[in-house]
Amino acid sequence: MKQNFGDQIKQFREKTERNTTLVFQEGCRKISYEIAEQSPCSTGKLIGQWSPSIGTPLDNNFQGGQSAWFKSGNGWEKDQGIAEANRSHAMADLAPRIETTTMSLDKKFPYYFTNHTSYARLAEYEGWKRQGPYFMITTSVGQFKIMIDEIVVTIK
Repeated sequence: MKQNFGDQIKQFREKTERNTTLVFQEGCRKISYEIAEQSPCSTGKLIGQWSPSIGTPLDNNFQGGQSAWFKSGNGWEKDQGIAEANRSHAMADLAPRIETTTMSLDKKFPYYFTNHTSYARLAEYEGWKRQGPYFMITTSVGQFKIMIDEIVVTIK
């Protein structure tokens, strides 16, 4: 049986609403991971304190592990093994929070991905003596349109 025009419009609207929500959820998920992955890591605290939330910004109290920096005869050096272990631990804590939050998103409510670590702005915009700014948010936002375009292609 052939659908009437009103039913076709209703189906189109429902599909559009569903797809818009899926793009919103996946876009927020992807940019959250991108920002976290771009974040520098010594103790993992900066990564672990990223806080995905809906409707209002939240804090997270992730403390991280031991510092990867140590003083040697050549000055301060970074132990990459410790840094990577701390990154893995922080991401293991953060990933389920990103997944749970973004999967329950509704486009009617704002999504927040915040970090209240005292040095988050320093890492983003200034960096440290031996390392310039990381631009983890700036770089990720610059990639956002590409992320969304890729998501739209997969959701049809």
